[in-house]
Amino acid sequence: MGMLSPSSFHDHFATLTDPRCPHAPNSRHLLMDILVLAVCAVISGAEGWEDIEEYAKSQAEWFADLLDLPHGIPGHDTFRRVLSRLDPEEFTQCFISWTNALNAASGGDISNSNFGDYDVSSLGAA
Repeated sequence: MGMLSPSSFHDHFATLTDPRCPHAPNSRHLLMDILVLAVCAVISGAEGWEDIEEYAKSQAEWFADLLDLPHGIPGHDTFRRVLSRLDPEEFTQCFISWTNALNAASGGDISNSNFGDYDVSSLGAA
Protein backbone atom coordinates (compact mmCIF):
# COMPACT_ATOMS: atom_id res chain seq x y z
CA MET A 1 0.00 0.00 0.00
CA GLY A 2 1.10 3.61 -0.57
CA MET A 3 2.49 6.17 1.86
CA LEU A 4 -0.89 7.65 2.77
CA SER A 5 -3.77 5.33 3.55
CA PRO A 6 -6.57 5.72 1.00
CA SER A 7 -9.06 5.68 3.88
CA SER A 8 -7.80 9.13 4.84
CA PHE A 9 -8.83 10.53 1.46
CA HIS A 10 -11.94 8.39 1.44
CA ASP A 11 -13.04 9.64 4.85
CA HIS A 12 -13.07 13.24 3.63
CA PHE A 13 -14.74 12.55 0.27
CA ALA A 14 -17.23 9.87 1.40
CA THR A 15 -20.07 12.40 1.54
CA LEU A 16 -19.49 13.65 -2.01
CA THR A 17 -22.55 12.88 -4.14
CA ASP A 18 -21.87 10.70 -7.17
CA PRO A 19 -23.59 12.53 -10.05
CA ARG A 20 -24.12 9.33 -12.03
CA CYS A 21 -27.19 7.13 -11.93
CA PRO A 22 -26.16 4.11 -9.83
CA HIS A 23 -27.69 1.64 -12.31
CA ALA A 24 -26.40 3.25 -15.50
CA PRO A 25 -24.36 0.86 -17.65
CA ASN A 26 -21.59 3.44 -18.06
CA SER A 27 -20.90 3.69 -14.28
CA ARG A 28 -18.07 1.18 -14.50
CA HIS A 29 -15.51 3.14 -12.51
CA LEU A 30 -15.78 3.89 -8.81
CA LEU A 31 -16.15 7.56 -7.94
CA MET A 32 -13.45 7.32 -5.28
CA ASP A 33 -11.00 5.84 -7.81
CA ILE A 34 -11.74 8.66 -10.27
CA LEU A 35 -11.23 11.26 -7.54
CA VAL A 36 -7.94 9.83 -6.29
CA LEU A 37 -6.54 9.50 -9.81
CA ALA A 38 -7.59 13.03 -10.77
CA VAL A 39 -6.37 14.71 -7.58
CA CYS A 40 -2.99 12.95 -7.77
CA ALA A 41 -2.66 13.89 -11.44
CA VAL A 42 -3.50 17.56 -10.88
CA ILE A 43 -1.20 17.79 -7.86
CA SER A 44 1.52 16.37 -10.11
CA GLY A 45 0.94 18.93 -12.85
CA ALA A 46 -1.79 17.55 -15.11
CA GLU A 47 -3.68 20.38 -16.79
CA GLY A 48 -6.53 18.67 -18.65
CA TRP A 49 -8.54 15.51 -19.06
CA GLU A 50 -6.00 13.85 -21.36
CA ASP A 51 -3.18 14.72 -18.95
CA ILE A 52 -5.13 13.12 -16.09
CA GLU A 53 -5.62 9.93 -18.09
CA GLU A 54 -1.99 9.84 -19.21
CA TYR A 55 -0.73 10.39 -15.66
CA ALA A 56 -3.00 7.66 -14.29
CA LYS A 57 -1.81 5.23 -16.97
CA SER A 58 1.84 6.10 -16.31
CA GLN A 59 1.33 5.31 -12.63
CA ALA A 60 -1.06 2.37 -13.16
CA GLU A 61 1.07 -0.17 -11.32
CA TRP A 62 1.23 2.00 -8.19
CA PHE A 63 -2.48 2.86 -8.36
CA ALA A 64 -3.37 -0.84 -8.77
CA ASP A 65 -1.93 -1.45 -5.30
CA LEU A 66 -3.84 1.49 -3.84
CA LEU A 67 -7.25 1.48 -5.54
CA ASP A 68 -9.86 -1.06 -6.61
CA LEU A 69 -9.93 -0.10 -10.33
CA PRO A 70 -12.38 -2.89 -11.29
CA HIS A 71 -12.25 -1.82 -14.95
CA GLY A 72 -8.74 -0.41 -15.08
CA ILE A 73 -7.81 3.24 -15.58
CA PRO A 74 -10.71 5.42 -16.77
CA GLY A 75 -10.37 7.27 -20.06
CA HIS A 76 -10.23 11.03 -20.37
CA ASP A 77 -13.90 11.19 -21.40
CA THR A 78 -14.89 9.45 -18.17
CA PHE A 79 -12.85 11.90 -16.11
CA ARG A 80 -14.50 14.79 -17.97
CA ARG A 81 -18.06 13.44 -17.68
CA VAL A 82 -17.87 12.55 -14.00
CA LEU A 83 -15.77 15.40 -12.63
CA SER A 84 -17.61 18.12 -14.55
CA ARG A 85 -20.91 16.95 -13.05
CA LEU A 86 -19.77 17.08 -9.40
CA ASP A 87 -21.32 19.73 -7.20
CA PRO A 88 -18.52 22.36 -6.93
CA GLU A 89 -19.48 23.47 -3.41
CA GLU A 90 -19.67 19.91 -2.15
CA PHE A 91 -16.31 19.02 -3.74
CA THR A 92 -14.70 22.17 -2.32
CA GLN A 93 -15.83 21.33 1.20
CA CYS A 94 -14.47 17.78 0.93
CA PHE A 95 -11.17 19.03 -0.52
CA ILE A 96 -10.71 21.66 2.19
CA SER A 97 -11.47 19.09 4.88
CA TRP A 98 -8.89 16.71 3.40
CA THR A 99 -6.14 19.30 2.97
CA ASN A 100 -6.75 20.63 6.51
CA ALA A 101 -6.33 17.07 7.82
CA LEU A 102 -3.12 16.64 5.80
CA ASN A 103 -1.84 19.93 7.16
CA ALA A 104 -2.60 18.88 10.74
CA ALA A 105 -1.09 15.41 10.27
CA SER A 106 2.11 16.85 8.81
CA GLY A 107 2.52 19.49 11.48
CA GLY A 108 1.90 22.16 8.86
CA ASP A 109 4.62 20.92 6.49
CA ILE A 110 2.87 20.06 3.25
CA SER A 111 5.21 20.74 0.39
CA ASN A 112 5.31 19.81 -3.26
CA SER A 113 8.22 17.48 -2.46
CA ASN A 114 5.73 15.09 -0.87
CA PHE A 115 4.23 14.32 -4.29
CA GLY A 116 5.83 12.95 -7.43
CA ASP A 117 6.31 15.54 -10.14
CA TYR A 118 4.72 14.72 -13.46
CA ASP A 119 6.14 16.44 -16.49
CA VAL A 120 3.17 16.99 -18.80
CA SER A 121 5.47 18.48 -21.44
CA SER A 122 6.97 15.02 -21.95
CA LEU A 123 3.67 13.74 -23.34
CA GLY A 124 4.07 15.35 -26.74
CA ALA A 125 1.23 16.39 -29.00
CA ALA A 126 -1.99 14.44 -28.84
